[in-house]
Amino acid sequence: MRGGRRGVGPAERLGRRFNDEISACGTAAGVLRMLEHHDRAFGTVHLVTALHRIAKSGDGTAISDDARLGKLMELTVAAVTQAVGLEVSPRNISNTAWALAALIMLDQPCLESLASSSRARLREFNPQGLSNPLWSVAASELDHSPLMYALSAESLASIRHFQPQNLGNTVWALAKILIQDSPLFHAIAASALKKLHHLNAQEVVNIAWAFARCGVLHVPLLESLSPKAIRMLAEWELRDLSNTAWAFSLLGVRDRPLLAALSAASIARISEADVQNLSMTAWSFSALGVLDLPLMEAIASSALRKRAELDPQALAITAWSFAALGVLPAPLLHAISAQSLRSMPQFAPQHLTEPAWAFSTLLVSDPPLLPAIAAEARRKMLQGGPQDLSLTAWAYAASSFRDQPLLDAISASSSRKLPEYRSNEFSNTVWAFATLRYCD
Repeated sequence: MRGGRRGVGPAERLGRRFNDEISACGTAAGVLRMLEHHDRAFGTVHLVTALHRIAKSGDGTAISDDARLGKLMELTVAAVTQAVGLEVSPRNISNTAWALAALIMLDQPCLESLASSSRARLREFNPQGLSNPLWSVAASELDHSPLMYALSAESLASIRHFQPQNLGNTVWALAKILIQDSPLFHAIAASALKKLHHLNAQEVVNIAWAFARCGVLHVPLLESLSPKAIRMLAEWELRDLSNTAWAFSLLGVRDRPLLAALSAASIARISEADVQNLSMTAWSFSALGVLDLPLMEAIASSALRKRAELDPQALAITAWSFAALGVLPAPLLHAISAQSLRSMPQFAPQHLTEPAWAFSTLLVSDPPLLPAIAAEARRKMLQGGPQDLSLTAWAYAASSFRDQPLLDAISASSSRKLPEYRSNEFSNTVWAFATLRYCD
């Protein structure tokens, strides 16, 4: 052929046809069947497309144990990480990393290889290419701080080009592994404010949750997210309701209109809530000092029906939340006591402290509970921090319950950790010892 464009050869036509067929496959199983029949014809792009298509298929995670999928993963990672120059694009690397995380294929050597390849070519990545590896590393819980910090720096430089999905995925990833990059968070906030009308429901939730988890209070952003969240509540899952309440509460933002809307939406769907949703919602309102009786009554009723599902964390948080608001749902408290007694060996020190504090605060007499907590706490006091130690001492003093071995354990542990005590923790402990006439 003279002049003009070079003609497409048979091999290239076949390659394009394979890629189109892979992209058109409706199931992960269908992609694997193609791989079986045509594996020798699959180049790097086809392998990446196949793995990415499986990850996006509804049955992708259902075949995670299939040996053919494991083979595809190894072939794809090898092709992507060993290729040079134009043989593999940043998008190929990014899509492969995303697919592995989405399929929960947490193969450490493969993830490490992809992380190294990503870091070497960061400046070639577009916003989607940057947010995908960030999300993948966070979702797979891979410990690769150098890559995460490099991705953060590159994201900050490119933030003006980020779409809402890129913003949501990036900030979620940073929060998931607790990278508190203040300049990047504030840049994300500024960009999100400009693109507020384009944020979808999941992006609103992810941004609020991430800022709270990393302790970044950006009032203009939260004030703008609130009315948008209220309009979107019908689109949210239950965990989105509780996560948003938790985020505003953790940041100390008492947004009454949002809390009222979250309360109404939670009550309407309370029968669908699991114990984590219930306890997190109760904690969020309680920590802000917002007494919403209809909501708390609905939570109490639902938690009572699901009492067998309450784990130590949910038991402790639920008990604390009702006590902090001075709400006394007697049937629920007795159920919390009974379930706590059954699962006492699984309680962490802070989970022991909170029920003891709650029952003492509400002046609820539950004869079996305090002795059982004391017995378990004696074995675990060395693991507790000053807050656990001081609140446990306070709870037993407030209940006039003197357990000499427990007080000895608190005293011994407190002596070792005295430099860590804050003034209120110190005064609570001194008051408790004095009230119980304990002298070491």
